[in-house]
Amino acid sequence: MAVTEQYIPGDYKVLCDRCGFEERVSKTAKTWDNLIVCYPKCWEPRNPQDYLRTKTDVIRVPEARPDPKTVTRETTLASDSAKGSNQIEVVDATYIAQGNSVGIVLATFNEEWDSTAEQTQWVLVTDVTGTTITFDPILWEKAETGQIVYLSQATGDTFQASGDVTPDSLP
Repeated sequence: MAVTEQYIPGDYKVLCDRCGFEERVSKTAKTWDNLIVCYPKCWEPRNPQDYLRTKTDVIRVPEARPDPKTVTRETTLASDSAKGSNQIEVVDATYIAQGNSVGIVLATFNEEWDSTAEQTQWVLVTDVTGTTITFDPILWEKAETGQIVYLSQATGDTFQASGDVTPDSLP
């Protein structure tokens, strides 16, 4: 004779959300994340770490000041320079020397947005004659009169070729 389960009023069958087995509702429990699971086989209490309240750290520098070694000077272009050029004419070349890095603000026309955007191209100064600066690589885009030229040589910042850097020369 086969064993059949008896009818128990109000004790319907449900599927466990974890293991998928069919179980009577009286032998299940609801977890903290609203899953109906077999009790006690699949049930587990909520992790106590979920109840921790942490303090918000206030991370501030008490006296924020600029780095005294980093001084960025700037000048402006005295005349237009075409795309592909390797020379610019600046208003003041006092702080510019061969080997310095110089950032030239370029005017880039974006056809998709129908507007002009600015981007800075950093180059290596190869020669300074009066207010004319020769550099490498060539300009990506045209540089217009009045655009800013950033001089980042006040701390001795210079470009170095990859062959100039050795493990012994690194700090």
